Amino acid sequence: MYTCFHSERVRIGPHVPQEHGCLWAHRSPAAKRGGTLIEAMTACALLAILAIAGVTALYQTGSGLALQKQRRVALGLANSRLEELRSAPYTALTALIPLDYSTNALRKVSGQFVLGSGETVSIGGKPMSMTTTLQYADADGGSASYDMLRLTASVQYRSAGEVVALQTLRGP
Repeated sequence: MYTCFHSERVRIGPHVPQEHGCLWAHRSPAAKRGGTLIEAMTACALLAILAIAGVTALYQTGSGLALQKQRRVALGLANSRLEELRSAPYTALTALIPLDYSTNALRKVSGQFVLGSGETVSIGGKPMSMTTTLQYADADGGSASYDMLRLTASVQYRSAGEVVALQTLRGP
């Protein structure tokens, strides 16, 4: 590659020109081995884009893992509540609610279930709401008998209102 320095013009070309008045200079071998400023800037820009993409992916993975952990804790709390209701005597649960198909909220006070709502549990250090409901269910589809109980435990696991709910039926 040759460079022509002629008056106010600079020309660069791969061949030796036939014009007069140009001062031609060879590029040094060191300049041929090295990269240009544009190449260096392009490489830096590509590395910056890759670094930003990597940090973003890492952040999203971390926040997704935290969300899944909160959901697992909420699921464990709901499952524990259903296990408590399953282990309670059937007659003790039916004595709490009126003999109709309405949904009744329960909460635990001093180790006993009572009618009412408003329980709070801690998930990830934040207070979240837990709702337990009890309702008669008609298992045979239409008789006047109240032969089963529908037990539901719901736990909020994010402040955005995302809820885990588990439900089961229990007979006498």
